[in-house]
Amino acid sequence: MNTPDDITKRCFEALLAATAAGDYERFVSVGDEKFRNGIRPEMFHRVSRSLAPRMQKGFTPEFLGELRQKDSMVSLWQLRFADGGEDRLMRVSMAGGRVRGALVTPAFS
Repeated sequence: MNTPDDITKRCFEALLAATAAGDYERFVSVGDEKFRNGIRPEMFHRVSRSLAPRMQKGFTPEFLGELRQKDSMVSLWQLRFADGGEDRLMRVSMAGGRVRGALVTPAFS
């Protein structure tokens, strides 16, 4: 499969928009209960503060594929930034139409 399903894409886009805007409530709104309870505001804001300035200058997300892990599907996304700096890899775990986990890292950390 070379494209994500519609629900995964909508959730991914909501996570990105919330991160760029520093909107914690929007970020956790697409998650399941464990996700909402596990992402503390300070955790979210630390990531948002590091990525939002780069995102606001422009970026291109690219779907790389999916992995099956336990009872979830994990989509992999490349985030390429217009500032020419290092790309980021974003992993989004989905089950039952809700986000179970989200992680943004350098390709190797």
